[in-house]
Amino acid sequence: MKSIKTILAVCLMVMASAVYAQADAWKGVRVGYNSYDCGADGADAVMALSAGYVHSFAITENLPLFVEVGGELLWVNGDVVDGVKLKMWSLQVPVSIGYKWAINDDWSIYPNVGVYFRGNLSGKMGDLDIFDEEEIGEEWERFNYGLHVGTTANYKNFNLGVKYGLDLNEIAEDCKSKMWTITLGYNF
Repeated sequence: MKSIKTILAVCLMVMASAVYAQADAWKGVRVGYNSYDCGADGADAVMALSAGYVHSFAITENLPLFVEVGGELLWVNGDVVDGVKLKMWSLQVPVSIGYKWAINDDWSIYPNVGVYFRGNLSGKMGDLDIFDEEEIGEEWERFNYGLHVGTTANYKNFNLGVKYGLDLNEIAEDCKSKMWTITLGYNF
């Protein structure tokens, strides 16, 4: 619990410093294809799709250092064990810090790291509600948090990104989710 409070405090300080800088860098929409995995060897990865919104703020006036916050809806859908389907809806809030390198007037690269918080809204494995302990036989977590690292290539207002995220807490017993994400986006 102490580590959660520390992570939240750091995120709030970063967001507060970004708001203080008052430099609005970009806003945009993103759609993504995700490989959602809870197994140790990656063999249990299932397909997931995401769609969301991001908003960034400059931290300083002298360096292209930014904080990006957002929200995305995540839909997991795939066979996990012997043809049994996992279907889950989640709302994820990523908070990233990164450096935007301008290659020229049209191209830039934005490597970033950060944390995310995910609320698992609903889920079924086969016909069973995964968040009903009596029905599934074990307790699944409604709230997850983790770390992510990624980079985004921007061409004018369009972008292509890749990101890897790792949960720091288990969603189910012996199951910390991992996710590779490829995003397409548009900044306005």
